[in-house]
Amino acid sequence: MMLTGTCKESDAHQILENLCLAPNNVVFVRGLSFSRPELTMKMHLKSTKEKTIGEIIKLLEELREGKCIIYCPTIRTCDDVYEQLHGKSSLELMMAVYYSSLDSEEKKNKLKLWKENTIQIMIATNAFGMGLNDKKVRLVIHYTFPLSIGNLVQETGRAGRDHNPAKCVIFYTRHDICTNYTIIAQSRES
Repeated sequence: MMLTGTCKESDAHQILENLCLAPNNVVFVRGLSFSRPELTMKMHLKSTKEKTIGEIIKLLEELREGKCIIYCPTIRTCDDVYEQLHGKSSLELMMAVYYSSLDSEEKKNKLKLWKENTIQIMIATNAFGMGLNDKKVRLVIHYTFPLSIGNLVQETGRAGRDHNPAKCVIFYTRHDICTNYTIIAQSRES
């Protein structure tokens, strides 16, 4: 049995092909609604990096309980955001970075610390979150506009899994759209 809330039909067929499963042996059950009334969505136009980091710090300081995922488009951006946030202000929360090029042992360790609530802020590419069902995620921040609507749905869907109020915030510029096009065109791994 395989379950997901956001897999596109084309992706499902690719998964079946990769697993050598015949489509006639599979039943697809689809819900009719993406309604998530517990999520508050906000968009912020970025001006400078310093102001954006300042706004993120304020959001994190307001996060009294729960966890936060900050999604970034590239590994370099993850590391940069981590450096900008680490040790800032009154953030006593443990934070880490997560992306596909980390070795498997490091990824495994970070996931373990996340599940144990030792890590409360994960700064990550879209490599983090698939299959993640953590009811303590109260805030999802996109440092730039997500690579696709599918990513947006998948990544914002990490918040409010317990049906309690949660926030999703997207910081964006027009330049972000160009960066996304470049990543997609190069099929770069995140």
